[in-house]
Amino acid sequence: MFVYQVTPVSRFKKLLRRAVFKRKEKAQAPAAQPHAFSDPTLQATLQQPIDAAAANAAAAANDDTAATGDDVDVLVDLAQADEVRLIINEQLESQMMDTKQGKAVKFVQAVLDLHESLKATDPIAASEIHAVAKDEMVWFVERMLLKRDEFQAAGMSTALDCGYHWTRAENLEKIQTDGLLSKKERTERKIESHYNGSQYGDGIYTCDDGLSYRNTYGPVCLLVARLKGATDTVVSNATYAAGRLVVLRTCEQCVPILQFTLEPNALIHKYHDDIQALIDQFFNVDCVAAPVAVSRNKTLYYTAPDVFDAGALAKITSISAKKICATDDCCVICHELLESQQVGQLQGCGHCQFHYECIVEAVGHSSRCPLCSKNLVEPQGTMPTGEMRITIQSTLTCGGYALGTIQIDYILESGVQKVYHASPGVAFEGTRRTAFLPDNIEGQLLLKRLEYAFLHGLTFTVGTSLTTGKTNSIVWASIHHKTAPLGGSFGFPDPNYFWNCNEELDHLGVPSALYL
Repeated sequence: MFVYQVTPVSRFKKLLRRAVFKRKEKAQAPAAQPHAFSDPTLQATLQQPIDAAAANAAAAANDDTAATGDDVDVLVDLAQADEVRLIINEQLESQMMDTKQGKAVKFVQAVLDLHESLKATDPIAASEIHAVAKDEMVWFVERMLLKRDEFQAAGMSTALDCGYHWTRAENLEKIQTDGLLSKKERTERKIESHYNGSQYGDGIYTCDDGLSYRNTYGPVCLLVARLKGATDTVVSNATYAAGRLVVLRTCEQCVPILQFTLEPNALIHKYHDDIQALIDQFFNVDCVAAPVAVSRNKTLYYTAPDVFDAGALAKITSISAKKICATDDCCVICHELLESQQVGQLQGCGHCQFHYECIVEAVGHSSRCPLCSKNLVEPQGTMPTGEMRITIQSTLTCGGYALGTIQIDYILESGVQKVYHASPGVAFEGTRRTAFLPDNIEGQLLLKRLEYAFLHGLTFTVGTSLTTGKTNSIVWASIHHKTAPLGGSFGFPDPNYFWNCNEELDHLGVPSALYL
């Protein structure tokens, strides 16, 4: 509770003089907007000094001995007490902004006032949007501000922003009283709830937009304030590219503000923008920005060719079999005698145990020598057009390795199969895949080879999905990737992963990382 001491007469006179001056100054100005702060308890506290000051001033006005010229100026109009109220209110609110409790109260009241004003713009939609109870929200904000002090002391970012969290209706009662909790925090407080897994570690899973993960974890969406600091982040599903996932490690980093069940629309976006503006006004003015580091993030682009060039064909020399082959030699492709036909000799390795027509057809499917597998030209795969986004996640850990992860996001476009695909002219749908590597020397060297493989179309192809059985789908080619940083057959730790993946790249003709 904030208590403002009763103002003495001398102070009251000074305030009245200031009020008179301000009234003259604002005479030609537009009417001021109603003051947003309206806490009933504080307003009642505020009323006491105003009434006492007005009574003291009135008594002074009736006291002939106390009256002076200054008193006459001061007591021109006791109705100006409203302006005195405003001045004292401003002083009180200024004092409140110096405390975490006061700042939390003011912010929450501003959010609730905003909620009431926006409800009037679309009453039907707004009937499904509800604010968290005031007292609980104030407590959540105070808790976050204490955590922010810890982040500031550790040199981490103290900026706040808006995010979204999907949950089940039966969880709302506990969220109202305890806030959003990690699995560890729920266990410590003996709170039972449905467990949705923790692919990216224990924490509170939030996303940047209200569409990503919609209904995945429940039908109720919470708009929350987030203190991200240093968090584990990954990119969301393929449906909504904006939906970055942010995992908050503790309940102190998250404040539930609104809950709704309707699909995010213009009104929700308005709430988001206006609440973010309030967050910036109250908390982000003096926030500490995240440390600036040299970025190793990058994006690679690949455009699928309409046809493969004839590079491999240029490496074949037609020679008479009589000159270089024995009479009983057979073609290693069709297994018929070479006899007196023309054979094709490959530049580089020199092998020539194949009919010219056979080797020409063979290099149309693979640029490798059928005998020694040496590449005649740089390898070329059948991957559709797409992007490879590389992001360094400094706070994400791959199982069994130190802190730091390389996140790879592949984004493949929809299109029509080329002449070198299984069903030329047939359409296929785009897809998005995410893979992970530990950010160490071994991971960085493998990343160089994976980049080369992507730029040569070797990472994906069009075929039948082994997971869904769907035909004409974009599928992994022959390079294995870890699609989770931790756990399961598709995540770390895996002591054989680097050996196996490098062996696959060797087979495809991808150069050693030392030459890239």
